[in-house]
Amino acid sequence: MKNNNTRPTAPWMRYGTAPKMGLRMCDEADWLLERDYFGNEDATQQQIALKAELCRTDHETIFQYLPEADDASAELLKMIDRNLQTFHQRDAENNPSRHPLDNAGRSLAEDLCLLAPTGNSAHNKWVLTAGFLGFPAHWSLAEKLNHPIGKIHAPVPDYDTNLENPVNRFFDKMVAGPISKRHNWTLQIDDGLFTPNRAPASLETAEDVPVRLHVRVETQTLRKLPQTGWIIFTIRTAIAPLSRWADDSEALNQLQKLTSNLSPAMRQYRGVHSYETKLKEWVNRR
Repeated sequence: MKNNNTRPTAPWMRYGTAPKMGLRMCDEADWLLERDYFGNEDATQQQIALKAELCRTDHETIFQYLPEADDASAELLKMIDRNLQTFHQRDAENNPSRHPLDNAGRSLAEDLCLLAPTGNSAHNKWVLTAGFLGFPAHWSLAEKLNHPIGKIHAPVPDYDTNLENPVNRFFDKMVAGPISKRHNWTLQIDDGLFTPNRAPASLETAEDVPVRLHVRVETQTLRKLPQTGWIIFTIRTAIAPLSRWADDSEALNQLQKLTSNLSPAMRQYRGVHSYETKLKEWVNRR
């Protein structure tokens, strides 16, 4: 992949480790990305090609929907097509034999989740009703489809006490037009993008750390569809080996500190046990 000349700040130096909303406004031109978080210029086409291969081998795993999602999916495809034509000089796929969300998901490096309001106008439960998820981080559409946001995020430590109510209030108050963006990061062994399950892998030596331990960053956006009032949640995934920061002692020391200070529940959720000992050994050698 081609990289830009500047190395972005390590994501843990920007965003810490605690789960939080951390939303910022996003321009329409930056909604769908040509470069990923790490500045890889070829990432979009490479990830679209990987999605095409996954459609051949795991289509029923990465694309699922309920019938009530048809109208919102068609609305979303038109929105994506307009954005791609305006800012990226290309068209979205529009194969009439496919579901519109299937076409939309094949057109982008971003994964797509559609959330439907259920309940009353004062307080909805937002339910995952359709998705194209080519690059999941230890979850699958099959286990989350037709569930509300709170249940989907149940494995996240302290989500129910710290985030569930703020997220629901934010979703209820969203209006069509503005786009919100946030980043989420974690560490994983090896560079797999399609990871519905956490691999039972571990690092054998400290020398494995810079090559096999990777930083995975999700650039996530939220916006409301103007006609149906559903919410589209996009996820753009980027992965880089930890060797990218091999000469940044401040970043590595901060990473080790943050990892050590995670709560037991968060350590389990992030799979810290699979890399912590070798990460500490490697960082201490720097």
